[in-house]
Amino acid sequence: MTFNLSASLTWKLLVPETKLDLDIQEKVIRRSPFQLSPIDSERIKTQQRVIDYFYKEGLLPKPLDIKEVLLTPEQYAAITPTSVVSQL
Repeated sequence: MTFNLSASLTWKLLVPETKLDLDIQEKVIRRSPFQLSPIDSERIKTQQRVIDYFYKEGLLPKPLDIKEVLLTPEQYAAITPTSVVSQL
């Protein structure tokens, strides 16, 4: 299940959590669609490809296996702001 959030709702939810200035948060969100969705095997593969590319280009100092650094579902639940959860 994926939840697409409007840009204005997204930055209203994120600004208190990220502590970024509203104008910066707005630019970030307008440049990239934001959605809440489960972390499934396809998303993990996509993230691993990004990590591998960043390492190849010298943006990361060493290889990284995304599966070694993922949080458990319980850990994600513990850090997800209630203001975000209430919008789901």
